[in-house]
Amino acid sequence: MNTKVSRLKMSEICFLLYFLLKPFYFFKSGSVQPGDLFLLLSFCCIIVEQKSSVIIKDKLFLYFLVFVIIINTIYFSIYRANDFLKSSLYYVFNFFVILCFRYLIDNPNWLKALMIVCKLNLIVQFGIFFLGFGNYWHNTYRYIELL
Repeated sequence: MNTKVSRLKMSEICFLLYFLLKPFYFFKSGSVQPGDLFLLLSFCCIIVEQKSSVIIKDKLFLYFLVFVIIINTIYFSIYRANDFLKSSLYYVFNFFVILCFRYLIDNPNWLKALMIVCKLNLIVQFGIFFLGFGNYWHNTYRYIELL
């Protein structure tokens, strides 16, 4: 199998770094992690590389996001619970993941690089587990919390 990867754009590299770092929790769960910053950078790079707004290939995701925000805003105004606004931000963040992934997936070289990153990710997780560098998160099976 040929896994040679040709030159990648900055948006592709940033998304690969996001994908590599996403399973690892360097800070408290629910807070912004280093990998998340690479996703936002990837999204910004896509906008710059396209020299226009990001084209949404499937508007169904956008409609879903709009309804989530409307519903959470209504519940926030009724119950005054900030968790509804925080939940909306998680959906917005995941929408960025969808937009980036759907933009990048058409590049076969990027897909080869993603395959390499997936293998590397598993090797790193395996190493962290067997070397005992991770922590369990509140007595659950989630072990990749590093600090």
